[in-house]
Amino acid sequence: MNSKSINKILFVINGHQFTAKHRIPLIKHLLTLGYKVRCIIPENSDAQKELIINNIITINWVASRKGLNPFSEIKSIYQLFQIYKKESPKVVIHATIKPVLYGTIASYLAKRGSIINLITGLGSVFISEVWYKKIIRVITLSIYDIIFRFIPQTIVFQNNSDKHQLLKNYNYPLLKTVTIPGSGVTVSDFPLHNLPSQKRVTLIGRIIKDKGIHLFIETAKIVKEKRKDVSFILVGPLDIGNPSFINKELIRKWESDKTIEWWGDVNNILDVYKESSIIILPSLREGLPKALLEAGLCGRPVIASDVPGCREVVVHGKTGYLFPSNDSETFASYILDLLDKEEEMKKMGLAGREYVINNFSTDVIIPQLVNVIEKNINRKILCR
Repeated sequence: MNSKSINKILFVINGHQFTAKHRIPLIKHLLTLGYKVRCIIPENSDAQKELIINNIITINWVASRKGLNPFSEIKSIYQLFQIYKKESPKVVIHATIKPVLYGTIASYLAKRGSIINLITGLGSVFISEVWYKKIIRVITLSIYDIIFRFIPQTIVFQNNSDKHQLLKNYNYPLLKTVTIPGSGVTVSDFPLHNLPSQKRVTLIGRIIKDKGIHLFIETAKIVKEKRKDVSFILVGPLDIGNPSFINKELIRKWESDKTIEWWGDVNNILDVYKESSIIILPSLREGLPKALLEAGLCGRPVIASDVPGCREVVVHGKTGYLFPSNDSETFASYILDLLDKEEEMKKMGLAGREYVINNFSTDVIIPQLVNVIEKNINRKILCR
């Protein structure tokens, strides 16, 4: 018997489809290596459907992305505790804030599994200055501080800015950390394409305020005053469960004003890259934005806000441009500059493809993630 077949790995993620898609290449690779992998996921969620389509075994978990009822939240932790007791994994891997917090507590109490936490971005709570979100941020940081101090674990950060924000240079002797930029993109899935004849500037992502949607609208209006031949395209699903949700009525208003076109949640994202001249991301903060990586592989120049996550992906002046966050005038000037320089766009696109292949492809990233997992499989679980 392959010794790896007895090594069970559990992934715990939220119910959003994009979260599942990011984990699938790693899960499939682990299965080919002979590991027994299960994914704990909210029942009937988009993420569960995505995993089932890819023949990945799931275990149901009841969890709300934005729930604050203490009894429901304790129930979610207890359910994870029961699953860990029953499944007896060698490693548990948590991704996104709530699975990280709840899964770490549950694993520690159940005395099951070496813990790996994937910090895929700090989310709306760490961006917003609204008073109640500040309170939630303080509470969240306090819980992080407790689990970092007292529970042995490995944390995988996607960028060093998130690492410095969470750890604050405190001494956590039980904590091991590593920075791995994202979950990887499969090069063969995103071939190089010629630029389209129609000039389109496209934002791909969930329709939430944190992605800089309002700045996108403001910038589109500035550019359209000078260039009537440019279309601004918004691609992505509504994210009703997200604290920075934007409703459909507002999007339809922007469409009726002819500021943008909303293409919705496109099944074949490759078609979007083919039809786009420039891919932009005016986000307030990212973990490691996959849309910019995919755009680079397709040979598209990118323009993004100079914030954590984006600045790790964009080489300013070579693969695209970084602009100061919330600066619509600079943002618009970069778009206008590129639209008039097709050869520069092609040059940046080629440079972007080379940069992504060398630094962010699955061939580069997945071996790093597997190395972390295998070290934890062989690591003695301390202080249990």
